[in-house]
Amino acid sequence: MKKLVAMALLAWMLLAGCTAEGGPAEGSSAGGESSAAKVTMSLYPSETRATAQFPLPNGWSVVTEDLDRAELRDANGKVAAEVTFSSYTAHPDLPRDEEWKVVYSSLRLSSMVALDQYTPVSITDSGESALADYSYKDPDYLAAHPETANSEVPFVTVPMVLCYNRELAGSVTIAFAPETGLSDDEIRAIAEGIRLLPAEEPASKIDLALVEGSVHTQEDFVFLQYSDSAPADETEERE
Repeated sequence: MKKLVAMALLAWMLLAGCTAEGGPAEGSSAGGESSAAKVTMSLYPSETRATAQFPLPNGWSVVTEDLDRAELRDANGKVAAEVTFSSYTAHPDLPRDEEWKVVYSSLRLSSMVALDQYTPVSITDSGESALADYSYKDPDYLAAHPETANSEVPFVTVPMVLCYNRELAGSVTIAFAPETGLSDDEIRAIAEGIRLLPAEEPASKIDLALVEGSVHTQEDFVFLQYSDSAPADETEERE
């Protein structure tokens, strides 16, 4: 599980996950037209790599950051979602409908984030994808009231797409920004089309991710802190 304190400072999000078999859904209605995003990263904290495939709304792009996180940006360059990969410890004796509680335990059992209204949308032999409400402590409120106790900081609630793969013991989540312009049906289309699969290429700490879009340095990445303005055109290829 990712370090709680570090994640709290970066908008109070811990790790989570998704899986299914096959490729991304075709003809998805997400964002009207859509393309297929393909992100390959490590299932933190393990070094096992996996590939998430999902419909990407028209005009959106993927920006990779490190071994277990990526941003989705809308057609205006605004951060619209956060993609997080993670591993989990399997409990094979659990009933199938209880398995997700172990996969996403870091989101369910934290005092800084919450996961509610978990609703499966696609179930396969190896896992499932789902929708949920994801809540985290409001980073803007905390910045304006640094002396406020955590218990008094209000929550921000956003849609989340989740998917886990039992064979990989890994998961991927997509936490959306508060205002993305996507309808409930469009977000559901992403949940129906998302897949978590074994990575096709060997693990590498240098080749952090294979995606369409720019590769930004770590200093450029702001975790779940959404800006009203588009980011500057400052991209830097990793060597």
